[in-house]
Amino acid sequence: MKKNSLLNIVLFLCNIGKIACIFTFFILCAAIIISKTEPLSHSVMDVFYKSIEKEGSFRYLKNSKIIDSETNITPADSEVYTMEKLTNTSLIFNFLQESILLFLVFLCINELRKVIRSVKTITTFQQQNVLSFRSIGKYMIYYFLLNSITYYGFEQGNKTGFYLEFTSLIITLFAYILAEIFKEGNRLAEENSLTV
Repeated sequence: MKKNSLLNIVLFLCNIGKIACIFTFFILCAAIIISKTEPLSHSVMDVFYKSIEKEGSFRYLKNSKIIDSETNITPADSEVYTMEKLTNTSLIFNFLQESILLFLVFLCINELRKVIRSVKTITTFQQQNVLSFRSIGKYMIYYFLLNSITYYGFEQGNKTGFYLEFTSLIITLFAYILAEIFKEGNRLAEENSLTV
């Protein structure tokens, strides 16, 4: 009984995660549309990104200013890295990157749901679970590669970067290890069914 209630909780959390991915995608679309149609919203978006930056997740949108070296005065139009100066190419790149990352997370959650459902119905060691864990590993490798690239293009400059976040690689490693465990369990279950 406890096993089923725990699996039901995990399935519920997977459903919440899928809904959160879809909801985040729509918020991302709305933010892109608003940032291009409402010039007044740029200051709101800048405040939003600055608050995210304080939490440490948005490292590359620091608000730099140009200072005149002769007079040591900051001109009025000196902010380089603001939302209103983000180029369309950069906006499209970041939108596509975030959308693909959300889609990969959605696919991983979907594969995890398949595994949890098979465990719930006591068909744990089957080939489909092996394929699901391998798919999760493959999706996380794509996530790692895509998440490593950073590009923000502005009118007066750009910020590009390549950084490694090892969390997705660790998840990939665990997914492939679980795939091998389930593969061996599948082989043993098939041998057991043949001997009976």
